[in-house]
Amino acid sequence: MKTPKVSIIIPNYNHAQFLEERIESVLNQTYQDFEIILLDDSSTDNSLEILSRYESHPKVSHFEVNQQNSGSVFKQWVKGIKLAKGEFIWIAESDDVAHSKFLEETSFFLNQNTEFALVFCYSIEIDNKSLETGKILGPIKEKKDFIISGKRLVAKNLISKLVIGNASSVLFRKSAFKYVDFDRLIKFNNTGDRYTYITMGLNSPLYYLNKPLNFYRNHSQNTTKKNNLNNSIFYDRISIVNEMIPILKNDKKAKQFLLEFYFKSVFKHLDVVPISINQNLVVKFRKNNYFDKSTSFRILFYNRVIFLFKKRLPHKLRVFYKNLIFNRLKVDI
Repeated sequence: MKTPKVSIIIPNYNHAQFLEERIESVLNQTYQDFEIILLDDSSTDNSLEILSRYESHPKVSHFEVNQQNSGSVFKQWVKGIKLAKGEFIWIAESDDVAHSKFLEETSFFLNQNTEFALVFCYSIEIDNKSLETGKILGPIKEKKDFIISGKRLVAKNLISKLVIGNASSVLFRKSAFKYVDFDRLIKFNNTGDRYTYITMGLNSPLYYLNKPLNFYRNHSQNTTKKNNLNNSIFYDRISIVNEMIPILKNDKKAKQFLLEFYFKSVFKHLDVVPISINQNLVVKFRKNNYFDKSTSFRILFYNRVIFLFKKRLPHKLRVFYKNLIFNRLKVDI
């Protein structure tokens, strides 16, 4: 049997409502040199009934069902990657939809540019009924293709802000996963995709294709929404910050981008982040010369005040303490 060029991993958990549309959008790609790996993480809806209809399809090489829920979509990523035979990998999330030319456009780029770890496009948001909401995910303000390469651009585009708005909008080169620590990846609840992009971007260039080839579905059971509600997303972001502090310390601008991410994604939520965790981060920032001792003291003091008073601290005092820190660092939050 001929080895497929692309391995398409569809990791599913309770997305029966969207599964048929997702799978059909994959099968109807204009580029057809691919295999499909169907993974179900012990769904409790009628997902298996729908997935079983495709089990014998000639494009489906694997249909794997977990008897117990793994608790992490990234465990499913790793499972699928290890099963994949293709040179390229597309993790097609089970609630999204693809433009028919997604694979044609992205695989052509990776074929022609062997030094790139991945290529991604921008996404159009759709709702439960597959109607466009008018929202776009991705760096469309750039209005042109661009490259992400080196610490500064990685920090700007993947840390301070994340220009890759949806994992389904990415085609990976399988060999680039050699940079990713799978044991670490499976510990993430939500930010494993960002960790993957950052790790690859620090080792190989990434490419943005300025085309709308992906449709991201926004709905009530979206994983990111749930992780925002249970606060687990903040711990994933803390893990990213903790790892990046020593890596970016020698680039002034990259350091600033990391600080922006810290203040926007962690510092704003100190009432749910334990004092000790933030204290360790601040100490690490200080040791790696991100700010001086005085600023470090101010941040730790504000941390303690916010955590002790939670939402009861008067707004004017919150603003006062923030200004003491942010005006000194010139961080725009």
